[in-house]
Amino acid sequence: MASNQDLWTVNRLSLELNRDRRKLGIELRGCPVAKEKKVGANTEKHYRLADVFEHMLSKAAPTTSTGTDGADRLDPRQEQARLWVEQRRSKSLDNDAREGRLIPAAEVETEFAFLVKTFTGFLEQLPDILERDANISGAAVERLQQIVDRERARLYQTLVNRPDSGQGAAS
Repeated sequence: MASNQDLWTVNRLSLELNRDRRKLGIELRGCPVAKEKKVGANTEKHYRLADVFEHMLSKAAPTTSTGTDGADRLDPRQEQARLWVEQRRSKSLDNDAREGRLIPAAEVETEFAFLVKTFTGFLEQLPDILERDANISGAAVERLQQIVDRERARLYQTLVNRPDSGQGAAS
């Protein structure tokens, strides 16, 4: 069940949308009601925002007009509804980021770059460590160095050639 913060009354919707409460109430006839509450002799209806927009968009014919620049335009009500949905989505993302549920992409990229650089530094030292501490022969160390170099180059190419990457993080 949605919390009361997620539910909207006609009064609250009319204030947020800057629309006449009575006209909005008429337009919401047929919209699914999430919760009804008795207030004196009246019944106060509470709606989910998604249901309201879906209902309003389904009632309005998807009319577009072509502007003087040749671009298609939604009618003002649809555009207002679309903008409002975008604003709510943006606020939700901002809240998630502020509360720590989202991590900025730049921060993730920085952390991964650090991890990859640390790991490749270890791979560069691994043959020397094995030769010194494990008494591995020179030929085995050379072969290990070739394998490490090949895999490091493959890792670098994988990171650089990703379709969504700008610059390689492991340079």
